Amino acid sequence: MSVFKRIKDIVNSNINSLLDKAEDPEKMLKLMIGEMDEAIIKMKSDTAAKMANLKSVEKKVEEAEKAVSRWQERAELAIDKGSDEMAKEAIRERKVAEEILDSLRNDKAILEKEVEEGKRELETLSSKLVEAKERLRTMPPKKEVVKVKEEKTKPTP
Repeated sequence: MSVFKRIKDIVNSNINSLLDKAEDPEKMLKLMIGEMDEAIIKMKSDTAAKMANLKSVEKKVEEAEKAVSRWQERAELAIDKGSDEMAKEAIRERKVAEEILDSLRNDKAILEKEVEEGKRELETLSSKLVEAKERLRTMPPKKEVVKVKEEKTKPTP
């Protein structure tokens, strides 16, 4: 989660005040854009890995659901055939399968939350990156900024 904290710090930083205080606002903005690009790449990678894990867990949930129903059917069949011992064993196995299923469902819910959070963070950072790139594009050339600063510092006669 340190990546998300770093991204939030970047996004939440006041770009305007940083640029006003910086000696070279264009250089500072380019540096921030580079950091945002790196953070987006890392977030995409992390989110993709979580999505892959989610798919895997979803598949395991399906398998566990099938196992629960299979053990239920075996228990019912054993009862119908009058085999109490086999029925008890099938019920024990069904309970174990249900516990595994519950655990997998919890894992799935956690992964779904993490994937959604990653997607939201990615959208937020992407929009901030677009804003920063637009700001860089509309930034006056460095020569004009230096000229304005020099005019401000010149003593008036």
